[in-house]
Amino acid sequence: MLRLRSLLRLLVVLGWLATLVALAVVQLLGDRSALGTVAMYAPRHLTPWVWLPVVVASAFVAWRLLLASLAGFLVTLFGVAGFELPLGRADRDAAGEPLRVVTYNTDRVRDVAFRIRDDLAQWDADVVALIDCKTEVADTLRRIAPPGLFVSPWLCVVSRLPLVSQQAMPRAVVARGMAVGLGRLGRVHRFVFAHAGREVPIVVLHLESPRTALFAARNLDLSELPADHRRRATHSALVRRWLGEITPTTIVMGDFNLAVESAIYRRDWGDMTNAFSAAGTGFGHTLFAGRHRVRIDHVLVGSAWGPVRAEVRRGYPGEHEPVVVEVRGNRRS
Repeated sequence: MLRLRSLLRLLVVLGWLATLVALAVVQLLGDRSALGTVAMYAPRHLTPWVWLPVVVASAFVAWRLLLASLAGFLVTLFGVAGFELPLGRADRDAAGEPLRVVTYNTDRVRDVAFRIRDDLAQWDADVVALIDCKTEVADTLRRIAPPGLFVSPWLCVVSRLPLVSQQAMPRAVVARGMAVGLGRLGRVHRFVFAHAGREVPIVVLHLESPRTALFAARNLDLSELPADHRRRATHSALVRRWLGEITPTTIVMGDFNLAVESAIYRRDWGDMTNAFSAAGTGFGHTLFAGRHRVRIDHVLVGSAWGPVRAEVRRGYPGEHEPVVVEVRGNRRS
């Protein structure tokens, strides 16, 4: 028993050292260094379970070791792996009518067209944004003839709210961005809808992806990460600058290609409330690419909104999954 206790004590110490290093890398170095960026997009959901054998063994040896290993498990689960609890969920009796929105990167999958009618009925949303909406999906939406439909080369938006205005990023700005390699700079669109007697700006975007650089890093080639970071940081900053001041009723949603631990995300979007971080439960992974799972599709809301419910639906074609969010007006606003 003495040897087992000594072994467990050593495992707990080593586990805590590994946990603190991983916590620092993910939370402090994400999109600030090559190591932090790779770790941020890595399959972090696997890291907490390394603690479980130590937790189980400690339960039969010493309660102090049990508490230390449980604490290590929880820090890894929430701080490293990004598990969320709905601790910031708004009161269900918050003021105002509920607003329900969905963002879904369809990955240009044709099969979405065969199920979109049922998906719209299940989501029961006021505004649905389908990113990378394939022609077949747009044609199906036209046949369904919903109350409001907007179609562009990269986006389909279905709405049952009155549309007040809509605006794409100016072509001159897009052209300048594309000249420096920002091919997705034009993938941002601002809508203004009427809801419950007030105007609600809803911005849909699709930011640059780190996919190519991460594939190279998987083969131990980190040389593409610095340039990729500059490109993604520039893209995000330009989009935020174009949007200008975020009003309290604004909602920004879409494929950010950024995890919430990203320094880019925190710099440009950290002043808004992430609906899943506030009202979701679980890891909330929205991208499934082999062993890699990461939450990069977000719904962000201004201070006038309180997230009531946020979930990531499963079982959809393609690598991405839809994010379904319900918000209500904050009493404070």
